[in-house]
Formats: sequence, structure tokens, C-alpha cells
Amino acid sequence: VDGRAEQDPADWVDAVRHVLKEIVSGLSLAPHADDIVSEKYILSGIGISGQQHGMVLLDRNFKPLRPAKLWCDVEASEESEWIRSTMDA
Repeated sequence: VDGRAEQDPADWVDAVRHVLKEIVSGLSLAPHADDIVSEKYILSGIGISGQQHGMVLLDRNFKPLRPAKLWCDVEASEESEWIRSTMDA
């Protein structure tokens, strides 16, 4: 549909799981960060970010009911214009 911008929230969960698995597989279990025997990394922090102005409809078990509508979705622009003109806004 023209103007639709949606994503499956399961894709977000899968991406986080994938990244966390990669992070954990690269962690060093050495007792000291300066242990030169290990070529793995020591985790020093995790940054989290997310986009806003999206809509995720959930059921009572917090499962998504449909793909998430993103901020840039203009699928209902004609309906929006009709409401605006009808309401004199």
C-alpha cells in the first residue's frame, strides 16, 4: 500500500538476540582484563537506543497483534485530510 511504513517487532527481538549472542561469544572469561593469553574482549558497557513515534499494538499477553506502524507511515493521509477538513482544523 502506498505510504505504508511498518516493521515486524519480532525482527527487533531477533536482532537483539543475535547481537547479544555475538557479544557473549566474544567475551573473555579471563580473570584480568590485561591477560594477554586471551584474544577475546572484556565487556565494558552496552548502549541501547530506539526510535520513537511508532505504534505497537499488543494483546493481553504482550504479543504484537500486527506489524508496528512507524513514524513515517503516511498510509492514512487522505483520511487525515478528510478529518481535518471536516473538523475545520
